[in-house]
Formats: sequence, C-alpha cells, structure tokens
Amino acid sequence: MRRSRLTRQAPSETTLSTSKFRSKFEAVVAASLTKRGMDYSYESQELPYQLQNIYTPDFFLGNGVVVEVKGLFSPEDRRKMVAVKKQHPKVDLRICFMDARKKLSKAPGSITYGQWATRHGFVWSSGRIPTEWLTNEQVHPT
Repeated sequence: MRRSRLTRQAPSETTLSTSKFRSKFEAVVAASLTKRGMDYSYESQELPYQLQNIYTPDFFLGNGVVVEVKGLFSPEDRRKMVAVKKQHPKVDLRICFMDARKKLSKAPGSITYGQWATRHGFVWSSGRIPTEWLTNEQVHPT
C-alpha cells in the first residue's frame, strides 16, 4: 500500500481543471473540499482486494481445449479472462471471437480484440473454431 502525506491539490470551482482528476465531478468535489479548508489527498493510496467468482467457460472440447466464445468483449470480460488464465495456467483456454477485427473502443489507436488476445497470450480465432483446435496439436497464440 502506498502512503503519502495529505496535500491540497484542487482547482477552484471557477477553473474546473480535470487534468489532475478522472472526471469533472471529482474536480468539483476537490474544489469544494479546498474551499471548505479540508486537507485531502487524491488517489494517493491503494486498497488491494480480491473477488471470489466462478467462471463457466462456453465449450470444453474432448481434447482438453477450453473455448470461450465472444461477440462483445467488455472490459469486465477482459479482466475475467486475464484473471482466469493467471489462476489456471495449465488450462488450455482459447477465445473464439465473432469478429476479432472489432476494436476495444472508439478511441483513436484502440486495438482489436485479436490484438488484445495476442498481447495477453491467448490463442484465438475469428468467426469459427479452427479445425486445428479439434485435434491434439499444439497451437501457439496467433
């Protein structure tokens, strides 16, 4: 856990600079705290936590391959897949995207679903489960 001393770092209510904050609302709250003379720090400490969840993959193939099929690939889905892969490194978990060329977001420079999967070490396909996945052949991430 990081620790830091309390500091005031807020814009005035008339100059809502969000460069130090993640949203305009956070900047408004910070300005209010400053106006009322309250010392505070912004995102200066971390509180680790773990969630207990159960993941149910879509398909278990007879050769031991586990396939998750994804149309929409939300941020929550991405976090889940990374966590499952990390906690079950011996499971051959693969992702079949409906369209691996789809971008994660509309932001400029956003990567595709397939690029994300490659970056995180997943074997993946687009549109269908490849025939190679149905055999016992070793497949490397695309």
